[in-house]
Amino acid sequence: AATEEMAANLVLINEKIKILQTETVRTGESFYKISKLVDDIRLATLTKTNALSIANQLELCISDHLIWRWRVYNMILGFEKLSPEQVGTHNTCRLGQWVNTVGMGIDKYKSTLKLMESPHAALHEQAGLAIKAYNSGDTYKAELILKEMDQSSKQVVEYLKKIKKL
Repeated sequence: AATEEMAANLVLINEKIKILQTETVRTGESFYKISKLVDDIRLATLTKTNALSIANQLELCISDHLIWRWRVYNMILGFEKLSPEQVGTHNTCRLGQWVNTVGMGIDKYKSTLKLMESPHAALHEQAGLAIKAYNSGDTYKAELILKEMDQSSKQVVEYLKKIKKL
C-alpha cells in the first residue's frame, strides 16, 4: 500500500513538473517576443545616433552588447537561430566603429579604450564560439561559453561606464 501511494505521488509530481515546464517555456517565449518588440523599437530610433551626446552613444553601445548576450541566451533556450557570421568583430560592431572614429580621437579615453580592446574582442569571439557549439548540438559547451561571455561583457560595460565618467 505504501509503495502504491508513493508511486501515485510520483506520477502526480511528474505531471506537475510537465505542467510547470510547459508554463516556463510559454513564459520564456512571451519574454522573448516582448524583448524583440523592444529591440525593434530601439533599432528604429537609431537613425540619428550621431546627434546623440557621447554619453548616450556609449549607453547605446552598452545596450548593443547586452542585447547580443541576450540573443545568444535566447538561442540556447531555442527561441532564436543565429549564425557565427552575425556576430561580427570588435572592430565592426557599433562600439568598435565608435572607438575607431570618435573614441580614439579623444585623448582622455585612449588608455581605457586600449584596456577594453581585449575583453571586447573576447566577447565577440566567445559569442561566435557559443553559436558554433550550439549549432553543432553541444548545448553544454555553449552554456559554458555564455558564462565566459558574461565576464567579458561585464568588463566591457565597466570600461564604458568609466569612459562615461571621464
